[in-house]
Amino acid sequence: MVKNYFKIALRYFRKNRVFAVLNLGGLTISFTACLLIFFWVSHEFSYDKAGANADRVYRVALTLRANGQPDKDFAVTAGPLAPVLVKDIPEVEKAVRFEAYGTTLGYNGQHFFTNQFLFTDSTFLEVFGYPMVKGDAHTALDGANSIVITESAAKKYFGSADPIGKMVTCNDSILLKVTGVMKDLPATTHFNVEVLCSINVLLKYHIDGVDQWWNDDYYTYVLLKDPRSAAEVNGKIRNIMDKYNAKENKEMGIRGLHYLQPLRDIHLRSDLNDEINPGGSIAALRIFIGIAVFLLAVACINYINLTTATSFKRAKEIGIRKVAGAERQQLVGQFLSESILLTILALVLAIGIAITVLPVFNELAGTQISAGTYLTAPVILLVAGFVAVLGIFAGLYPAMYLSGVQLVKVFKQGRGGRGGLSLRKVLVVFQFTLSAILIVATIVCWQQLHFMQTRNLGFDQQQVVAVPLRTEKQARSAQLLKQEMKKTPQLAETTASSKIPGLQLNNIVTLPEGVPADRQQSMFTLVVDFDFFDTYKLKMASGRAFSKEYPTDSSAFILNEAAVKEIGWTPQNAVGKGFEWGLGKKGKVIGVVKDFHFRSLQQKIAPMVIHILSVRSGWYGFLSVRINTGNDKAALRSMEAAWHTVLPNDPFEYRFVNEAYNKQYEAEQRLGRLSIVFSLLTIFISCLGLFGLVMVAVAQRTKEIGVRKVLGASATGIAALLSTDFLKLVGISIVISMPIAYYFMDRWLADFAYRTTMQWWVFAIAALAVVLIALTTIAVQAARAALVNPVESLRSE
Repeated sequence: MVKNYFKIALRYFRKNRVFAVLNLGGLTISFTACLLIFFWVSHEFSYDKAGANADRVYRVALTLRANGQPDKDFAVTAGPLAPVLVKDIPEVEKAVRFEAYGTTLGYNGQHFFTNQFLFTDSTFLEVFGYPMVKGDAHTALDGANSIVITESAAKKYFGSADPIGKMVTCNDSILLKVTGVMKDLPATTHFNVEVLCSINVLLKYHIDGVDQWWNDDYYTYVLLKDPRSAAEVNGKIRNIMDKYNAKENKEMGIRGLHYLQPLRDIHLRSDLNDEINPGGSIAALRIFIGIAVFLLAVACINYINLTTATSFKRAKEIGIRKVAGAERQQLVGQFLSESILLTILALVLAIGIAITVLPVFNELAGTQISAGTYLTAPVILLVAGFVAVLGIFAGLYPAMYLSGVQLVKVFKQGRGGRGGLSLRKVLVVFQFTLSAILIVATIVCWQQLHFMQTRNLGFDQQQVVAVPLRTEKQARSAQLLKQEMKKTPQLAETTASSKIPGLQLNNIVTLPEGVPADRQQSMFTLVVDFDFFDTYKLKMASGRAFSKEYPTDSSAFILNEAAVKEIGWTPQNAVGKGFEWGLGKKGKVIGVVKDFHFRSLQQKIAPMVIHILSVRSGWYGFLSVRINTGNDKAALRSMEAAWHTVLPNDPFEYRFVNEAYNKQYEAEQRLGRLSIVFSLLTIFISCLGLFGLVMVAVAQRTKEIGVRKVLGASATGIAALLSTDFLKLVGISIVISMPIAYYFMDRWLADFAYRTTMQWWVFAIAALAVVLIALTTIAVQAARAALVNPVESLRSE
């Protein structure tokens, strides 16, 4: 019987090719989009699951609480914390800390730069459970100068030679020995590793205050004996800094509160200061899961609408089957088999299309997803089962509707009547409501992105090239590099600074004049030289910028307007006030700079202190050079030549500051691109359904159209007659969708500290787009019906 059902279904599809293609096309497009979203969602949720201990590993985060200031959350903690946690918390099996560096490694006369160099404890491999290829995970990092490298790093540095025991130089000064090779970490890891270096190197050379509680530069992770004890451990570590650094913290008026973050949650659910890499967005995933549901709903609605609308074509078939003794459940089985067959065919086509277009999707989403990773046999079976259930769901109402056709109406009217019309109208309204919401969302998303990229940032980032100073040697050569670059007329102002716009600044405790010692305030710190303000064309609210004409400026400070406001000063009376920076520097405020957006517009402008330090301080990380010519390539060649004059063995790197700054908006750009794609798909599927319904309406009113034409109705009048009913439904969908779209997009914009305004024209454009799309779809069929010879129309029945 089942075989007979499918045979009849195939026969029906061949006889009604247009409607079969419309249904199959809508379902295939919907399933393809849903598969791509499934790949992306699976990819995002797969982060940090590679290690053997992933379910027991937690990162320790820090909340910095200063008197009278909002709490600030950081992904980094103090250096001594990791060993203290193992000593004091019995539920902690092991702990590890690491700090990421940009480092130049030398071997056999060659130099290789890596920004995936981690100084870490010997417990790193044991905590995370990452597999080794060569060496012993328990002892590989025990030595005073040991390093473990990844397989790809071994191939890059040593080719096919065995790397174990090889000696490499670190920044041309420290000799390191390769003691192990580990497998490359998967791309779905929230941090990147190429080289693990024993933290004993930092201890041996007294680098970076690894044993000081004031130095919050380390990412700290713990391996719990039992993950069920996480809540208990959270309570124990919260105030642990009070035990070891209470006196100093009390003097500064701050507290450090710690808490755990599950390793697997970091990528999607953590957005703290000093994250080692930008994470994903659980909100974005929810949005696209919602879009996938929308697409499935729209495709199912198409099927329901077209199947019930074309019931008049099957009325006599159903009547004859009933007369021949077919029971209702048999008819229901027949129609459900058609629905299931159609959805399974659509799934097969969708899998092939999804695999084909996946490279394009990867480009849009900024991912490197492989279909084979997620499209395994169990997953295919699960998806096929889900699709079959979806087919039953989509086909159930049409099956019940068609099988319930009354015999008297069938043989008296020759059709199944017009039942189900109200439901079809509701479903059409629902389809175009979703389409209108997605159009508004797409416009607002791109409007906000344009707002962020074009807003006046308070400084000039155009034609500025940033050159990273990766090593101590490069940082100490900053002044020589500046002098060499000034010899080239294509290069204008040049400055050295700790960071460039778009990067996270260090947060340091400060003590302004007149503020009690126990109410010190933490501020973001930007270390610069005398030329920074000229290079970036910053404007002063009061006072002056740094100048070489004032030797005392090396001990002076400049604050931004946000810092002055938080202290309780005004830009005018701030100048001349005393100021103490947390690492022991005291001086006077010589100026207040107008607020500028050093970070993205998602964040409010925060209090900032700007000052000058010695080139030997280790703070300088970038050289910024303003190009004064339209020939960027020639200017870059001149910069590279100047660089190699001073540092002949060091690789030259650069980035344009505006491009680096706009990288902060990559997530919004991806969201915008994907919104456009999926909005267009939703609209297209809705139009397929509308196109089919118009065809059905024309077929049902063929004789009426012929009579009207004989009585003198114009082609335009006929087209208007057929269009009016559908356009009313589209109008209702617009009225319903606009408040909903406004509510959700207003909530989305609330996450931005600086946001665009949703103007009336956004909704007008969305409404007009929906009307034009629907009108175009309707007009094609309406025009064809209006131009048919009335003689042919009257003969049709």
